[in-house]
Amino acid sequence: MAKNLGEILLEQGIIGRDALDRALQIQSRRLGDILIEEHLADPVAIAQALKFQALSKTGGRSSRLMVDVAALDEILTRLESIEDQMAADKLGTLPFLSSLTSLRQSVEMMLLEPVETLFARARLIAFQAGTEVGKPVELTCEGGGLVVDRALIDELADMILHLVRNSVDHGLEDEAGRKKAGKPPSGHIRLGISTFGGRFVLTLSDDGRGIDDNAIYEKALEKGLLEGERSRHSSDALHRLLFTPGFSTSEKVTNFSGRGVGLDVVEAAAIRLNGEVTVRSSPGQGVTFRISVPLHCARLAVVPLRVGKEWIAVNASEITSIERTGDLTGLLSAASLFPSDEPQQALKPPYLRVECLTGSRWAFDEVGQPEDVMVREASAFAKGSHGVIGGARMRDGRSVLLIDLNLLSTIAISVLPASN
Repeated sequence: MAKNLGEILLEQGIIGRDALDRALQIQSRRLGDILIEEHLADPVAIAQALKFQALSKTGGRSSRLMVDVAALDEILTRLESIEDQMAADKLGTLPFLSSLTSLRQSVEMMLLEPVETLFARARLIAFQAGTEVGKPVELTCEGGGLVVDRALIDELADMILHLVRNSVDHGLEDEAGRKKAGKPPSGHIRLGISTFGGRFVLTLSDDGRGIDDNAIYEKALEKGLLEGERSRHSSDALHRLLFTPGFSTSEKVTNFSGRGVGLDVVEAAAIRLNGEVTVRSSPGQGVTFRISVPLHCARLAVVPLRVGKEWIAVNASEITSIERTGDLTGLLSAASLFPSDEPQQALKPPYLRVECLTGSRWAFDEVGQPEDVMVREASAFAKGSHGVIGGARMRDGRSVLLIDLNLLSTIAISVLPASN
């Protein structure tokens, strides 16, 4: 027998018994609508519960299965061990090895989720928040196609909830204010997601009024968080106060503001992930929040590069050009940082010139075909050593290190002899 929505919400812990009883007392509309309008439950959670209810009514099967991450990691470890053993003796095992690699990649995908799920949630939150405060809002998303671990998706979803609500309530002007400022009637929020090195970067910006430093200063004085003249406190220092628990510049309490809960939750989540949050504001033009956290695991496009006899991998999004050249002038030698038994002078032109997004230019020996692979965060011992930010297993089963060439550029400049 199919359960009703109230039973599902109680079982999943989305609402409590008091909230359900209160909603049932005004059962003139659908329960889900009442819970959203009375701010008794999150709209996203209601939508997920309704989907669950629809599946139970039709006898359908959910396409999602709860699996312990540790169990999947154990399976991956075993598969990789078998791959290594099979690769050591390739006689008559190549077809089996190929099937084993495909199986490993399928298991890897079970640990990951596309970032597009975050975009769908962000659009819904922006619509709900804009409706609540009476502001038309447009939200655009950039950076689709990236697939990262599910645990990170869950953490980021909560951060996005608070950041979007903050932008709608605090950042964007109402229609009258935007008209006076010469802006379009609808406020615009941009959510961007990307990777750089071994980090996941989320940016959320709006085209609103920007941060009022004086309002922060006055509120901080009132709360005893600051002392001294306004001129003694920089904008950056004042902006950091926005992440203080219980701090809010709102004069009235709404469903989204005035409670001092929001940005402090975002920063706490980022710190929990060994990441950081920064904020940049332009008065009259808007605010940009940037969250940067380590990538524990993700599926990335990488470019294999050979240094002597060894292969490494680089995030494809960080390479701007690769070409052959006979001139080492202005190039950093990867061989000088990853020494091998063979002397450097044995290397002969043409060299492989690899230019990175940050502007550094490197000399490698060979480039392989780009591949989409699962990249895992490096161990605490290896992380940062010679620019190592993670490890990946290529399609042919060999393991390579993911290198951040930007981290290495300062080291290479100090040790690389001048080119002749």
